[in-house]
Amino acid sequence: MSGEWLYRYEVKGIQDFIMATDKLREMKGASSLIVELGDLFTEASRAAGLGTAKMVEPPVAGGATMLVNSDDRRKLDAFMAGWPVIVARHAPGLRLVQALVPKEDGFDELHRRLRADRSRHFTELPEAGPLVMRAPRTGLPATELGTNATDEGRKMVAMDPASHRKAVASSNDRLGQRLDQSDWVDNLEEITHSYLAVVHADGNDIGRRKKEVLEKEGQEELLSFSRKLSGATLSAVKAAIEEVLVPARRKDGRLPARPIVVGGDDVTFIIRADLAFDFTLKLLEAFEKESGDLDLHACAGIAYVHLSHPFHLAHCLAEELCEFTKENLRGRQNGITPSGLSFYRLTTSISEAYDELRRKCLLVTREGGKRLLSMCPYTVGDVPGFPRAADIRELSKLLAAEGVEEYGLPSGPVREFVGLMLEDGNLAEKRWQRFRTVQKQDNEKTWEKTQQYLEALGVNEETGWAHWSGQGEWEASPWLDAMTLNRTQSPE
Repeated sequence: MSGEWLYRYEVKGIQDFIMATDKLREMKGASSLIVELGDLFTEASRAAGLGTAKMVEPPVAGGATMLVNSDDRRKLDAFMAGWPVIVARHAPGLRLVQALVPKEDGFDELHRRLRADRSRHFTELPEAGPLVMRAPRTGLPATELGTNATDEGRKMVAMDPASHRKAVASSNDRLGQRLDQSDWVDNLEEITHSYLAVVHADGNDIGRRKKEVLEKEGQEELLSFSRKLSGATLSAVKAAIEEVLVPARRKDGRLPARPIVVGGDDVTFIIRADLAFDFTLKLLEAFEKESGDLDLHACAGIAYVHLSHPFHLAHCLAEELCEFTKENLRGRQNGITPSGLSFYRLTTSISEAYDELRRKCLLVTREGGKRLLSMCPYTVGDVPGFPRAADIRELSKLLAAEGVEEYGLPSGPVREFVGLMLEDGNLAEKRWQRFRTVQKQDNEKTWEKTQQYLEALGVNEETGWAHWSGQGEWEASPWLDAMTLNRTQSPE
């Protein structure tokens, strides 16, 4: 058959593959395996005789799109049969979907077939038969013997394929090298804080933008757009690292964080809790700046969790917070989704979906209507109807500065006021008015600062609540958000 063919592959479950363990060393190895996928695709396609194929979207960890002429169709068929095997050997447990359509069918049909391929049954090998030895830590079929560090030293243990590949790859920190940094923490014990933060950021409206570029400007411009997008993400991450993480190096020179994914428009980090908010805000600001004339924006979610909390659950929460931010900000700035972030601190060992946590822990129903004990999402720039991230950060600093002569709100009465918001709205309002009166009299300089940020956040000084159009018909309070940042912003 004559003509040209569009081929695309996508790797699914990247975040789950990396976060399937609570060991930072294995996460480092998993991240290295993911970074290597783009280069592996290039090498494999060239080895299959497809070196002359045109790249429409450059090969990265998540996937690639290329245009193949009819003369190379048989080579492409052979490559499609072998590429899933190569990926399964390189990173056991990752799921690969791929599709091929005639060029004239277009990208909509290509992505439709990709979605259809996701329903194909995915079998992990080797199968777990009754006589198969299992890895003691994961319960999966064991295929290798590897070393495991213990308090008594190193010992040989049975390992499943994915854990073994991650352990081997951990000696080569490809993602760290890509970020021009090699001194990241490898163990949780090296993070000197009782809380960690999982940060997940994702570009806004990227799929729509790619489609528009392709339809209006063609394949070459789409390739250029994809490369600029990846470059902006990488530069933004480096800028956030340089400004927030480098000054916070440990005494041994290590950075108190671990990059998980940096590719395309996706960024995921595990980071010391007190640095997470500033890192995320700088990342979003730098992404807008580095995108230049592309005028790109991104949203993020920050899940604050205790050191012992399972990482994969914390990551799910961070993703949900990111998606919550996008949904609330979608099209709010002249049809564009502006940059913003949401955060939440888990105080129990039970992790639920953010919608459920919001309903159970943040929503208060009173006779006068519904009230929220959070003003998330917060925006990076000025967006009508929404509070700014910089303002809640400054309000939290007033709480964090308790005891300082010039500034410092007593956090005890604020904590009591927030607790009463859940229990008795009338008593909470009276307690707020009493608190405000005392602060005006006894702490005048601090209260002037407090008024400044409350006004910026849209808080009614008489009631302590704010009304934002972004929250629908509900009122919202910034005080629990400020206390969350207060609780997590000081190293312990």
